[in-house]
Amino acid sequence: MTVMPAKAALEVIGSGFGRSGTDTMRVALNALGYKTEHIKEILENGLTAHMETWHELLKNGCDDEAASKA
Repeated sequence: MTVMPAKAALEVIGSGFGRSGTDTMRVALNALGYKTEHIKEILENGLTAHMETWHELLKNGCDDEAASKA
């Protein structure tokens, strides 16, 4: 799950295995006003470009500066 406040730099990356509460965390963070991405939404809405961006960041070392500009 990726968590970003609307129109702001990346603040939190939360990840977890399936069935470990990631969707519950997404719901809670959305209620607090954060913009989140969850694999469930990415797959359901065909947002594959988002997945490609994360794969590229991972290949390139993904420092905080790079992630905040993605």
